[in-house]
Amino acid sequence: SSSSSSSSSSASSGAASSGAGVSSKLSEWAGEEVPAASVVEAVEGKPSEKGGGDRDKPKDRKTRQAERRLEEVERQRLVENTVDDLLDIFDPLDEEGQSKKQRKVEFDMPTVLNKLQLLIDNPNPNTGLRGLTAGQKLRDYRMVWAGSDDAICHLGTGLHNVPLARLEEIFLTLGKKRIEVKEVIRILGPFPNVRNTLKGDVTLPKSSSTAMMLEYDSMIDGTGKQILAGSENNKKALDFDVLFADENAIICAVPSEEGSGVGEQGSRVLFFAAEDSLNVKLEMLRVA
Repeated sequence: SSSSSSSSSSASSGAASSGAGVSSKLSEWAGEEVPAASVVEAVEGKPSEKGGGDRDKPKDRKTRQAERRLEEVERQRLVENTVDDLLDIFDPLDEEGQSKKQRKVEFDMPTVLNKLQLLIDNPNPNTGLRGLTAGQKLRDYRMVWAGSDDAICHLGTGLHNVPLARLEEIFLTLGKKRIEVKEVIRILGPFPNVRNTLKGDVTLPKSSSTAMMLEYDSMIDGTGKQILAGSENNKKALDFDVLFADENAIICAVPSEEGSGVGEQGSRVLFFAAEDSLNVKLEMLRVA
C-alpha cells in the first residue's frame, strides 16, 4: 500500500512537472516572435493532462492563439501567391523585368475566375475594407484588370472612349475616409498623356459588409484645373460591392440587380493590386 501510494505520488509529481515545463515554454514563446507552426507543434506534442483545473486554461488560450497565428500566416501566403499568379497572367514581365505591352489579349478565364474566387474566399479578418478606408495610412493600388469597359466607366470619367484616346492606367488611393482615382489617358499622335484625378468621400453602410459608396466632389483635369462639384446635386455618387480588400489587393464589382458577384466572365470586376511606387509610375507616364 505504501509502495502504491509512493508510486501514485511520483506519477502525479511527474505530470505536474511536465505540465509546468510546457507552460514555461509557451510563456517564453508568447513573448518572442517565432513561427506559429513551432508553437502549435510543441503544444500538440505535449498535451496537458485532464483534471488540471484552472492551470489548463492559459495553455488552451495560448494554443488557440498559436493556431490563429498559424492560420493567418497560411492565409497571407495564399493571398500573396494568388495575387502574384494574377499579376503573371495580366501583367507579365519580359526577360529584363519590364512589363510587356499587351492589348486585346485573350486570358484563360476559368483560371482567372478561380483565382479571383480564391481571394474572395480568404478575406483578411484584421485589415478589411473598413480598415483600409478609415485608417490614417493612405494606400495606393493600380488597376491590373477590368472585366469590361462598363466597369471602368462606372469608376472613372469614361473620357478614354473619346476618339484617339486610350486608357493607360488607373490608380486608386484609399484612406482617411477618402478616395482618389487617377486616370492616365494616352492621346494618339504627338500629344502628351493626360491625367484626370477624381476625389471624394467613402462611406461604408453598416447594413452591409461589402458595400462601398463613393461620392466625388472634385476633379482635376488634364490641364491641372480643379473643378469643384459645388452643390450636392453636382456630386457624382456611385457604389461598389467590394468582394475582397486588404493591403495586397482589392476586388470591386459593379452592383447588379442580379445580386452580388463577379458577373458573367468577370464582366463586373475591377481588380487592383498594391502599388508601392506610385510617384515613380506617374513620372514614367509623364503625368507626375
